[in-house]
Amino acid sequence: MAGDSSLFIIDVLPDDFYEKRHLPTARNACIYEIEFLEKAAMLVPDKTAELIVYGQNDCFEAAKLAC
Repeated sequence: MAGDSSLFIIDVLPDDFYEKRHLPTARNACIYEIEFLEKAAMLVPDKTAELIVYGQNDCFEAAKLAC
């Protein structure tokens, strides 16, 4: 994943979780925020880019976004 500019990692947990611990290149867009879709679209402007969505453990948030 290192150095691959076509790969985006989105952490979908709330900001306080993201601030405490996240992958080094991950960007944060909390799925619980009203402006989530707009924020995610700004973070990943290339709609053909590969996207990894993650949260925590058996993450309901990441699974919900993937649908």
